Amino acid sequence: MGGAASQDTRRLPFPWIVSEMLAAPASIQPHPASITAQYGFEGVRLGGSAADLRKAFPNAACRASANAVLECVVADQPIGGGFYARSLTYRLVGDRLTGIQFHTSIDGFAFAVAKLKHDFGPPADIRRDSVKLYGKAFDHVAFTWRNGRSTIALSDPVEPDKLSVRMNLNDVPDRPRASSARSAHSDCGSVTASGKVRSCT
Repeated sequence: MGGAASQDTRRLPFPWIVSEMLAAPASIQPHPASITAQYGFEGVRLGGSAADLRKAFPNAACRASANAVLECVVADQPIGGGFYARSLTYRLVGDRLTGIQFHTSIDGFAFAVAKLKHDFGPPADIRRDSVKLYGKAFDHVAFTWRNGRSTIALSDPVEPDKLSVRMNLNDVPDRPRASSARSAHSDCGSVTASGKVRSCT
């Protein structure tokens, strides 16, 4: 959806569809069970543990900060239409998954929206405005999903050629509990005495 106003009609064959959220293809219409699920991506849900992430992505590349926050980057994942969730990153505070984020091409907008609709139903809010990127004004759209426990924000564009998706728990503590911090540093992504980061493989 994002991009300079002059580009919209080239990327969207039906420009008037901007006035309504793109409908998911009939083959992937949402079902009630998925709409009530906790937000997540590729089988890993917000609020889950490091073990859940390792089970889904045993080769995740994790890095730990001094306050026991892990950021784990996994391989790009398809979202449909030949587009991929890139720089797919899972964030854990202590042993709790608190955030997920990725970006994809602005040309993958319809597929990103269709996937989120299929998994979590229609968004709670759609906001349209404009953003300035590298000195140029671009039409911008922000979709927001909320379930009372967590939030999804799709922003298009965040770069002239990229949109972003961010999922976050609403009740994230400022820092992990001491016991959680010790647990995180005893497992993948923890820092050794020599300053090296242990692999999550």
